[in-house]
Amino acid sequence: MMWRLCRCLLAALLLLSQSSIAETAPIVRIGLDPWPPFSGQGLPDLGMSAEIVSRVFKEAGYQAEIVIQPWSRVEASVRSGDLEVMGNLYYIDDIAKWADYSTPYYRSRVRFVALRDRHIHWKTLSDLKPYEIGVGNGYSFGDVFDRDAGLKKHLIPLTSNGMRMILMGRLDLVIDSEEVIYYHLAHDFAADAKNFEVLDTPVIVQPMSIGVSKTNPHGRQLIGDFNAAFAKLWKDGTIQEIIHRHVPQL
Repeated sequence: MMWRLCRCLLAALLLLSQSSIAETAPIVRIGLDPWPPFSGQGLPDLGMSAEIVSRVFKEAGYQAEIVIQPWSRVEASVRSGDLEVMGNLYYIDDIAKWADYSTPYYRSRVRFVALRDRHIHWKTLSDLKPYEIGVGNGYSFGDVFDRDAGLKKHLIPLTSNGMRMILMGRLDLVIDSEEVIYYHLAHDFAADAKNFEVLDTPVIVQPMSIGVSKTNPHGRQLIGDFNAAFAKLWKDGTIQEIIHRHVPQL
């Protein structure tokens, strides 16, 4: 009887200890834009980026709070201090001026999607000058693409909007990470998926990181803690398991 009582007391103490640790762990607020399969309401664990970043910060001793909002609001909130961290972050010169970047937690190939019967092929961006191209508002796809003024670029709120415009004949191409394109083909355009083609040639391979404002007094500590915890979770295979669960091999 005494042994059972001791077990119950030990279990209660462990629960109290875990609760106390959770209550004292610093909270880090992380902004992510709705960008499936990387992040979004309704996705398992709020998406791949959300799960990776949350898991890494938990390993580093933080409580992670994920906020899903449009990219422009994420950026503004990190700059103002309402959020500490932004995820899904490609390298962008303008952002690098005011934010520090972490070790990349993922690398994504950026590609074009078009209607299959258009038979669009390209080797250099100059080959794409005749076409109308949908580009996500606020997104960067490398300096060469971003600064090419000879391309006919049209800002779109979401990749799925651009793909609908392709079906309507209002766009010829849409550019995005291949994971995003394949997600929409499987979930939003299943009936029309056979009519689309993801062009073979990648535009760029983009590293994806978190960013923290350089004015954040704890910014360097956050980046350092994230990098150290990420290295540990990469070494033991945790990160790879999360990636494969959210983004099956393409």
